[in-house]
Amino acid sequence: MAYIKIIRDCLIAYVGFAIFMTIFQGWFIYHPRTFDVYNQDNLNKINAIIVNDNNLEWLFLPSATNTDRILVYFHGNAGAAIDRQWKASFWREGGYHVVLAEYPGYGTNDGSPGEASIYDMARVVMDRTVEDFPDLDLYIYGESIGNGAAVQMATEYGEKALILESGFSSLVDVTFHAMPFLPVNLLLRDRYDNMSKINNIGSRLVMIHGTDDDIVPIGFGQKLYNAYAGDKIMIEIEGAGHNDVYLKTDIARLIKGLN
Repeated sequence: MAYIKIIRDCLIAYVGFAIFMTIFQGWFIYHPRTFDVYNQDNLNKINAIIVNDNNLEWLFLPSATNTDRILVYFHGNAGAAIDRQWKASFWREGGYHVVLAEYPGYGTNDGSPGEASIYDMARVVMDRTVEDFPDLDLYIYGESIGNGAAVQMATEYGEKALILESGFSSLVDVTFHAMPFLPVNLLLRDRYDNMSKINNIGSRLVMIHGTDDDIVPIGFGQKLYNAYAGDKIMIEIEGAGHNDVYLKTDIARLIKGLN
């Protein structure tokens, strides 16, 4: 009968879409910007230094003043680390050296991004940072999907504070919010399950989230925040979305208030 054919065709389309999304999920999660080499003139303008280790490159941006703080910044899923130098500038002016970590398959780095490869890269960056600056207070920063690397590293290193911008409970939660018609809990390979890890950190938790974020709704940040039993602070930026948190508040004052 006609309705049986319609149901069958819908099921075939649904299964086909689910298979497509499963196979190519990395294309939907990660959106890297790549280039062969850094523009040295641009790096000189912002006083940025390329760090090389284990066939990976990332950036070190020293503070303009003497400081006892260093912040390792794990960026979001799109672009490249160098694209966050404008955000790093606020932390530098606030008295932090900044390490802009880069991912496999991003910037000049070979490889493919994924939860496991990003964690491996993050450990290379963290090990090098604590080796080069053993006497500085360590701060770890995660932006959007960079929360995953930041939370994982916070369970492994002795940071003074973990700072999460647009934080989330898990990538499963965020993906299901965007695609509630798919069994993402079964299909998703990279899960970034921050909820299961958050109470394994031993530092202060600072969360910064826009109230109008439609990519990572603030509810997922609040869920993670509420789960943490330690010292914590939640800063909600009224009217900010996913990409304009720094533009909708006095970020310099906010950073100063964290010191």
